Amino acid sequence: MNALLIILLPYIFIIRFLATNFTLKSRIFHLNQILKGILMILFLFFYANSIFSLYIYFELSVLPIFMIIIGWGYQTERVRASLALIFYTVAASIPLLIFLLNRMFFYKFFFLRQWGIKINFNTLNIIILVRTMLAFLVKIPIFLGHLWLPKAHVEAPVIGSIILAAVLLKLGGYGLIRIAPLFSSNFILNLVISISLTGSGLIGFICLNQLDIKVIIAYSSVAHIGLVIGGILYLSNLGLRGAIILIIAHGVRSSIIFFGGNILYSRRFSRRIVLSKGLLVSFPLISFFWLFSSIRRIAAPPMVNLIAEILCIVRILRFRVFNVLWMGLSVFLAGAYSIVLYSRTQQSPYYARTVWVSPGRFNELLIFFRHVFWALVLILSLNLFY
Repeated sequence: MNALLIILLPYIFIIRFLATNFTLKSRIFHLNQILKGILMILFLFFYANSIFSLYIYFELSVLPIFMIIIGWGYQTERVRASLALIFYTVAASIPLLIFLLNRMFFYKFFFLRQWGIKINFNTLNIIILVRTMLAFLVKIPIFLGHLWLPKAHVEAPVIGSIILAAVLLKLGGYGLIRIAPLFSSNFILNLVISISLTGSGLIGFICLNQLDIKVIIAYSSVAHIGLVIGGILYLSNLGLRGAIILIIAHGVRSSIIFFGGNILYSRRFSRRIVLSKGLLVSFPLISFFWLFSSIRRIAAPPMVNLIAEILCIVRILRFRVFNVLWMGLSVFLAGAYSIVLYSRTQQSPYYARTVWVSPGRFNELLIFFRHVFWALVLILSLNLFY
């Protein structure tokens, strides 16, 4: 998984270069320095073997996004969004720090490979382990711990949303895989997975009622992560493979859908769905790429997302058949709000003749084409994940 995420990093940062150096001209030098800092922190995080180093880089990755939201956010609500980001992550990660220091001083656990050693937990230690797990669940994010995510996405610039959704939210899944050998209580696993799957279904209804394009895309990330949590926590080879594929595929597809939402905003000067109609008539090539991105979000065949979701669903149903109710509802609603988002923004040429629409720029078409190309590569080379 380290290798896959390290490959994903330069891929996302090339998109960052194409997106910012052609569109965002204000204080571009300082933004580049912050983004270089993010890249260095993430490389060190994926190469770390020490437990304490992993925690340091895990928490340090929040600081550059905080600076991007404060410095390049759109509205005055960016202060509240950045504070929500900081307080959610810090409040959830303090028990993780206490747990790591306890293991280092009393059990001499210094490296990640030592997590495989069997540890006997009493009731108090199980409660501490749940709070430790919450540090990664908030970052992935799970339902009830996700409220900072829509605020951060809405107020951040497009490059902040791309990096946050494509890379930084994957650190929680990476951390869960690292500490997964510690989970031995079936009650805790069922509780966490039930909350995540139930939240995926409920958030699907929320997405159908939203009018802000960026809020819909942000909530849809939470809806897709429920299957990842189930695939990781049930500790099977099949579910773990599905979760890793879904994490990588979500990192690739979430970046392009946020970039597509920013293209609509740059042409309509509004993120409201009711004001973003008629792009299919005005510029059909961008509309075709938006359709391809929507198909990838639905996980339609032959996309790699379909294979990943099938692997996670099969593993979850083998453990507990009752999960099929909320899981089926979340999968159905994911397709529903993706189709609604495409039809409301691309069709209905009522506003196409009244609002000026600039033609597609070369860097925009290049970014869209790169996503289409790599999606086809993933389809043709599934054996790389096995």
